[in-house]
Amino acid sequence: MIKGKLSTEELELIFANTAAPISQRYEAALQIVAKSIYSHPGEAGKTLDLAEKLLQKNRFQPTFQWFQIKAFYLNQIEQYSASISGYLQAIDLADAKNILLLSELKIELAGALINDQKFTQARQLLSAIRQDVIGLATPLVLAKFYCRRAYVELHDKNLVESMRYFKLSNEIFEDTTSFESLNYFYYFTLVLSGLGKLNELNKKYEDAISNYLMAINISETYQLRLRLGWHYVNLGNAFLATNDVESAYQQYSRVLEIEASQQSVALASAYANIAYILLDEYKLAEAAKYLQFAKDIFNAKKNPDFYNLSNIELYSAQISIFEKKHKNAIAQLVKSLEFAQMHGDNKQIAGVCKIVSSFYAGNGDYKNAYDYQILYNQFNSNVKDDETQRTLAELEVQFESDRREKETEILKLQAMGLQLKALRAQMNPHFVYNALNGIQNFITSNNNAEAVKHLAKFAKLMRQSLDNSDAEVISLDQEIDFLQNYLEINKKLRYQNNLNYEIIVDEQLEIDFLYVPSMIVQPYVENALEHGLRSVTNGKVTIHFSFQDHRTIKCVVQDNGLGRTKVKEQQANWEFQQHHKSKGTQITEQRLELLKAINGSDLQITTIDLHNTVQEPIGTRVEIILPILDEKQITKNL
Repeated sequence: MIKGKLSTEELELIFANTAAPISQRYEAALQIVAKSIYSHPGEAGKTLDLAEKLLQKNRFQPTFQWFQIKAFYLNQIEQYSASISGYLQAIDLADAKNILLLSELKIELAGALINDQKFTQARQLLSAIRQDVIGLATPLVLAKFYCRRAYVELHDKNLVESMRYFKLSNEIFEDTTSFESLNYFYYFTLVLSGLGKLNELNKKYEDAISNYLMAINISETYQLRLRLGWHYVNLGNAFLATNDVESAYQQYSRVLEIEASQQSVALASAYANIAYILLDEYKLAEAAKYLQFAKDIFNAKKNPDFYNLSNIELYSAQISIFEKKHKNAIAQLVKSLEFAQMHGDNKQIAGVCKIVSSFYAGNGDYKNAYDYQILYNQFNSNVKDDETQRTLAELEVQFESDRREKETEILKLQAMGLQLKALRAQMNPHFVYNALNGIQNFITSNNNAEAVKHLAKFAKLMRQSLDNSDAEVISLDQEIDFLQNYLEINKKLRYQNNLNYEIIVDEQLEIDFLYVPSMIVQPYVENALEHGLRSVTNGKVTIHFSFQDHRTIKCVVQDNGLGRTKVKEQQANWEFQQHHKSKGTQITEQRLELLKAINGSDLQITTIDLHNTVQEPIGTRVEIILPILDEKQITKNL
């Protein structure tokens, strides 16, 4: 075990020390990689290779951290299948109860799936963990989740949804600086890059340039080399779209400076785009050289990039046409069309068909020119159909979004109305009367000190009730304080100390930082007092708060009263009580249902009749599952 924070140099000494325990060398290697992977990925890769040989030699079993960090590295060097395998191994070895860790691993796995063009699997994985991520209410994890989901929607050309998720993620990154780390900045640049791509697609090139420049500034400021090459390529493409060729060329050249030894797809894209600029300047030999560089990289990849290979063949054909090498040009144009069809983009296919048709027409081969013109017309029609379908899909998404917003607003209004009803029903009139009557008795018996003390407590309770009615969410600490005050006043003023109560809170609950719906538990406590303990000597109410899971708190309200069956038998003799149901609990259940509809919160209320060994009633137990809510989110919504 390595104690304390060590510098990279100190960690390297431990890792190189063959006399050190294998566990220390292994941990040192992990820390070295964690420190260097964002800024010096090449050095991180060398350390991983050395560490892997060390592990194999000593038959040391790696932990999930090993597979996690190696999978992250493999994803960066475009070995996507190996990265996916590594993340799956990390997930298998991780603590199955650690929802936060598993969610983060699966979000990273989704990134590798997206890069490996397994978009359906990525979507399914993200959908499967959505509730866990939202339940965690951890800003950085939520921002990462939105980022990955946005890229899936971008690939599927769901541009409205993609923009929505990118904006959600971007808002978290811009609003929260408390978790600044290299991983935070890395994901922030991914979000900015995605926003830039969407702005490009919408022909908002100035906005796209702004997005890419911000991503580059962050990467350069914090020495993030990961994906920096892609940020340069994207900025170059945006400049090229605005006919700023000189600026575009500068950005592509920067990719060559930092990634010349990496043989990455970003480098290949830079080569191809430089070739396009050189071709436009009629520098044919240089253009051909850069096209070949790009072609070699793309062909070496496990998953061929047919879109870019099609463009490379198209540019090569243009060089051949300039050089009057018609046979070469025909072969290259045919190859370009084949690659375009493999990629399946109707717009690209139509564009290639148009160029091929023009080539044949220029050389007097009007039959082939006509045939390819027909193909162009067909695929161009498909492009228009695609655009129409995309527009309709975007309108449908927008319509659904507007409809959901309106429904949510209606639900919110209903919830607010119920809040006011809950305020009116919360304090049973008998309780208020008895409390004030008890205070009056202290006054008439000249026990002014007790009267003043209990009057202050009663006033505090009324103030708490009013304050809570204005908030849909309160801290668990506030809820417990309210219940404590409510029970104490009942004990002193209504039951003349003939009541015992206990509030138990598990140590794991950080009551100052956990938030729950307000005014939920009190109606069930009131039920216990009003019905269960009304005619019981030495009655007792126990309230116990504990974690149900990472998204919910379990609150148990238990009394040693008559039990529901006996109470119903008594009420049968009271004509006014025959059809009674507690308004407080009824409204509370309705409020919880609305909270579920608005926020997707979990809820559950279970009432259990307690019996002794001979099946005699000995009380009632109510189990309330309270959703853990986000204070800021709920405050903003309501």
